Amino acid sequence: MHLQLPLFPLPAQVMPGGKIPLRIIEPRHVTLIRDCILSQNSFGMVMINPDEKLGITQFSPVGTAVKVIDFNPLEYGLLGVTVLGYKRFKINTIKEQTTGLLEATIEFLPTWPVRTLPDHELYIAQRLCDVYSQYPELGELYQERDLQNLTWLCQRWLEILPISIAHKQELMATNSCERTHQLLTQILH
Repeated sequence: MHLQLPLFPLPAQVMPGGKIPLRIIEPRHVTLIRDCILSQNSFGMVMINPDEKLGITQFSPVGTAVKVIDFNPLEYGLLGVTVLGYKRFKINTIKEQTTGLLEATIEFLPTWPVRTLPDHELYIAQRLCDVYSQYPELGELYQERDLQNLTWLCQRWLEILPISIAHKQELMATNSCERTHQLLTQILH
């Protein structure tokens, strides 16, 4: 089933169950957020990869549908929002509206199956908690943590791992957390 979804491009990504704070600067994006809040609709977050050599911005093919869960006005007419990811999608086409907003025709991807964290791999959860302690602004987003759920842990790690956008997209496009899990065991163990 093909759906239309407004897009919010960023160099960062959120996965299902993930939260990210955004500072909305551009008037077209303020309008997008306002409309989504009023209608309780979602929008899509998609990673961008600026190609400075070619002078173009490439949109990643896999994104996440998000809902606004909190918002507050900031100085100078800016808007602060926190969004929650709930479903991955694949972009089929993108078109620019007259307002300058982007809208994509998308297909939702299957939800990653829940997997329990094996006892011998508790370090995956502990190291994530260590990151949350080192970066409290990130840790505060996750007052409730599903630390026994390997899928949840892999999604949170995939959001913050310093890997290339292409590699991140490759992992996001899979149908389970298994490849991200393999990467984590190599990096963290």
